[in-house]
Amino acid sequence: MENHIKVLKVEKNGIRTIIKEDIIKNELETFNDYLQGYIAVISAFPDGSYKGNRPISLVINDEGNYKPLAPSIGYARGQELVDYVVGNAIFVAVDDKGDFASLTEEEMMAVRQKYRHHGTLQMDEVAHHIIVYNG
Repeated sequence: MENHIKVLKVEKNGIRTIIKEDIIKNELETFNDYLQGYIAVISAFPDGSYKGNRPISLVINDEGNYKPLAPSIGYARGQELVDYVVGNAIFVAVDDKGDFASLTEEEMMAVRQKYRHHGTLQMDEVAHHIIVYNG
């Protein structure tokens, strides 16, 4: 298992949601701190569109929907929003042992291509900027 991994972080920057490259410690405490709670791991490509050599996952706050966290990622099918993620998130690769691993440049490009659209999600009378995955 790598001690430090190259990831893409999703976070709020003022009112905007951004994706930025970072190198983080590959330990549970680092993920818990950044995500402000326990983690859950979901597929970064829920429509199965990524055909790379290894999976790419999105690590999110497991209890995010129960906390007052702003939405950050929306999942759309055509023009319809079908789901969303709240709070910070981290894109990671997964190695053949199931451990988190550094993203390659190709993998980062695949994430950025699918998560490149922007939108607004209205919640509690507040318009939140989100990054949109259209699958």
